Amino acid sequence: MSTNSSERTVTASPVSAPATQNTLSSAHHFVSIKLNARNFLFWRTQLVPFLRGQGLLGYVDGGTPCPPATIDTAPTSGDTAVMPATSGPNPAHQAWMQQDQSILSLLISSLSDEVMYLAVGRTTSKAVWDSITAALGSSKRARCLNLYRPISFVAARKPVSGGIPWACTTHRRSSGIGRPASIP
Repeated sequence: MSTNSSERTVTASPVSAPATQNTLSSAHHFVSIKLNARNFLFWRTQLVPFLRGQGLLGYVDGGTPCPPATIDTAPTSGDTAVMPATSGPNPAHQAWMQQDQSILSLLISSLSDEVMYLAVGRTTSKAVWDSITAALGSSKRARCLNLYRPISFVAARKPVSGGIPWACTTHRRSSGIGRPASIP
């Protein structure tokens, strides 16, 4: 009988926290539509879930505000009367700025030349997002765009007699948004 036993030592490695920095290096695979003056809803529909999935939506909607550039540091000696608190760079600010600039780059690269002016002079992803939303994301404009596609589909696919009643109904519904839909 052998007195030899085999023992295994299992060491539990600590669970690492998820990385807070996202490089967004693969974003071009997920963001395929370039924003123009006519496709805001489609562009937003692909961007919001991507940013939310990466934990970055707060940068553009204001939920993750920029930390202050400097923070007060405690004196190194025990006597605060001798050494007052000093101000120093905030590492959280630098990390936030780096992440925000990556998101800003993603947003700018998703703009067509037609709407690039919306990003000119803006230095944060939130400023660009707000500019785009203000210019292209009004609820009236979005509803018009939602109505335009079905109308253009009906006009192209149905015989004139079959599409007219539906188009007239849609036209009446759209008049409540401030601008009647036109049938191309």
